[in-house]
Amino acid sequence: MAEYQADGRYQPVETASFGKIVTWVGGILSVAMVAGVVFWGYKMVMRDVSGVPVVRAMAGDVRRMPEDAGGQTADFQGLAVNRVAAGEGADGAADRVSLAPEPQRLGQEGMTERELAVALRIKQDAAPTGGADLGRDDSAALASLVIEGAENTPRNAPLTEDYVDAAPEELVEAALPESDGAGTPTAVAAIGAYSVRPRMRPTDLAEVRAAAIASPPAPVQSFVASADVPMGTQLAQLGSFGSEEIAQQEWTRLSRKFDIYLDGKQRVIQRAEVGGRIYYRLRAMGFASLGDTERFCAALVASNADCIAVVTR
Repeated sequence: MAEYQADGRYQPVETASFGKIVTWVGGILSVAMVAGVVFWGYKMVMRDVSGVPVVRAMAGDVRRMPEDAGGQTADFQGLAVNRVAAGEGADGAADRVSLAPEPQRLGQEGMTERELAVALRIKQDAAPTGGADLGRDDSAALASLVIEGAENTPRNAPLTEDYVDAAPEELVEAALPESDGAGTPTAVAAIGAYSVRPRMRPTDLAEVRAAAIASPPAPVQSFVASADVPMGTQLAQLGSFGSEEIAQQEWTRLSRKFDIYLDGKQRVIQRAEVGGRIYYRLRAMGFASLGDTERFCAALVASNADCIAVVTR
């Protein structure tokens, strides 16, 4: 006969499984993530309101005209004529008009050493260089003669020899220099007048010009033998020809066509044998460097002429 337990059904012991632990951890992480997103959104919204720095406005004017702006003060600043030009309108008529006083000049004690030196130099230059000083009466008499001669002279009239001869004798004598005259007479220079007689031409000018004409420049030899050309000389080869006469004719033609470039250059005709045949090379000499020769050839090639820069060996 079977036996039955009186206390009921047998209950197995429950143990925590790994799956439940993972479930709880995932739930906690999800809640934390949601809370973090909510907090981040709240900070983003509140940053636009409270996160922007506020600058307090300064008290007073933003820009203010300084009492002393510095720089250079313009002339006649603040006068009525400038106010009209500025569009501010003219003031009423003044009750009293008076002239401004003359500007006061600095004395010697207020001048610098450089200004004193300049003033002394001007005073020495203005002083008469020779002769007796003119008195006030003599200066006035000479000035009256100059004015009288100027009034009797027609304006814009050419200065002729007859008019010079007819000038007052006193004025002519005062205007003539005592020597060959590099300077102005003392009497005329004292009143700032000029002589009515033209200055004499320097006597040595004709001798200098005659000497320059009598000594023409030494002629430059137009050709050089090929044996006399030193080694390393810069040459410009203008072509190769079958005979020396043809080379000379070609040089004459080029000299007429390119007279500007060949001016001062010397002709060199060099005999050469190539492949059993004899050629005559036409070359030009008189260049300072290889660059000078290359520029010369470039100018001739641009004008459809043959030219090669070479060096003698």
